[in-house]
Amino acid sequence: MTSGLDDIILDVERMLQVLTDPNGFFKKRIKEDIEWKNPLIIMVLMAIVGAVTIYTTMMSTLQSVMSLDFLEGTGKIIVIIFMIIGSMIGVLFSWLLYTVIFYIISNI
Repeated sequence: MTSGLDDIILDVERMLQVLTDPNGFFKKRIKEDIEWKNPLIIMVLMAIVGAVTIYTTMMSTLQSVMSLDFLEGTGKIIVIIFMIIGSMIGVLFSWLLYTVIFYIISNI
């Protein structure tokens, strides 16, 4: 039980150090190995949620505007593939945008 509480306290201290002394925090972190697994999992999950959202929004919009006769069989598969690729590109772009914004803010 104490171990879990100690981990939480350590996480809070790290977050406070990021806010109060970002240079010191990142000087310590730069020496550690880079872990790509967690960010990639988050990006894939965001892309999946984005693809589902885009698909449901697009289908409801298309149903209200016109019939879906032109999207038979292969057409629907192609549209779904483009939506998945587009949502992944959108997630990557948003992460890059956030990175640039945070970098600019940290240099002010």
